[in-house]
Amino acid sequence: VYQRDSDSGELTEIQTYRDRGIASPTRLAMSDDGLFIYAASHNGNSVTVFARNANGTINEQQYLGDLPQEGLTAPRSARTSTISPDQNHVYVALTSINDAVIQHYQRDTITGELTYSNQIEPDSEYGRFTGLTVSQDGNNLYAAGNEGIVEIDLDDTGAMTVNRATPLDNPDS
Repeated sequence: VYQRDSDSGELTEIQTYRDRGIASPTRLAMSDDGLFIYAASHNGNSVTVFARNANGTINEQQYLGDLPQEGLTAPRSARTSTISPDQNHVYVALTSINDAVIQHYQRDTITGELTYSNQIEPDSEYGRFTGLTVSQDGNNLYAAGNEGIVEIDLDDTGAMTVNRATPLDNPDS
């Protein structure tokens, strides 16, 4: 964790975090109130929830290791995560060499903690997802993969339904 001097722009390290599960964190998502950080860990196949203190330091609030991989044949690792605009849901993309799933977690807005809800497995032809974002109205989740973008409809509970996928015109593939 670094603190930035607002006058000079200089960064000063104020905390180093080395603990379980945080192996190769790939994406961080922060709650709108700035109180919680969600770290998707590629090699750790985990999501760690950090509580953020007033001075910017962090404490582990929750560790979700060995994320659910129900009905899947190849092991997956967490690649990216995003928080819904209403702050009630967190979505995590897990990928393997062949395919990907997107998991939905209910988020407690007071403690920041997550509870697994469900997952979907969009068409694997769109590759490994490296980016997720939720529309401002909270009605759609977009998953960017190396072969395309998948649009997912979200209902009021945060549950997901694949709407459509758009392949990328990738001359390098």
